[in-house]
Amino acid sequence: MIILDISKRDNVIHILKLNLISLRIKEKKLQEKHAQIKLKEKEFQQNEQSNNLIDE
Repeated sequence: MIILDISKRDNVIHILKLNLISLRIKEKKLQEKHAQIKLKEKEFQQNEQSNNLIDE
């Protein structure tokens, strides 16, 4: 009975580690998307500024 409990515990620990790895990968992807969005926002602002200069 104790062996089964240890095995179950090890399985739970393994699953939690896999979930943690998965969450870290998702976090990295979100950080990359966030950086891309920030870059696009900056490009948009620069385009707006250059358009304003052209209009003047």
